[in-house]
Amino acid sequence: QQQDDDHRTALKAANDDENDQEVQTFIPPTTRYNQPIRNFPTSVINNPKYQREILHTPPFHPPKSGAAENMIAHVCEVKCMEHVHWALAELLFNDKKVAKATHNMFAYRFH
Repeated sequence: QQQDDDHRTALKAANDDENDQEVQTFIPPTTRYNQPIRNFPTSVINNPKYQREILHTPPFHPPKSGAAENMIAHVCEVKCMEHVHWALAELLFNDKKVAKATHNMFAYRFH
């Protein structure tokens, strides 16, 4: 119950901070691993000019990891923060494995 209340409080605070800009909010399925609540501007994630092609590797099991641990890499070319927001939103909202993952890691570099 406390986690749900904390989630609702964080969601309200995040939405208040967006200066009335419409956002779509991703709330992780658990707070156990400190995955953050993420807010994505709908003006970015619904705009086709920011869409990127995302490449996916097959799942692989890293050496010396737990039996249930699998990793999947997702890669796309980005040139601005809007591309990053679109790609993250695409993965978090449309890929159930990414949305449920406990240790999502994101990195990007602009060329």
